[in-house]
Amino acid sequence: MAALSRQPGLNARKLAEALAAANRGTDASMWRIATTRGGWLDEVRLCLDMGLKPKRCRASEQGAKPKETVRIWRGGGR
Repeated sequence: MAALSRQPGLNARKLAEALAAANRGTDASMWRIATTRGGWLDEVRLCLDMGLKPKRCRASEQGAKPKETVRIWRGGGR
């Protein structure tokens, strides 16, 4: 996530693709990214079927728009 947070032009689609690449057996359509109004990453969801296997998310499941910019907080510095 630290490397992704420094990626210029990070959007919800690119983040979903990165998550899919890091998680075998999934693709970007199985991930939903939620952001705050300010564009900060709020939540990452993996859509699952009734057998708890990854599945494509339905269009009705809320998430950030694919081209919506995503900002990832790296922490405060204590």
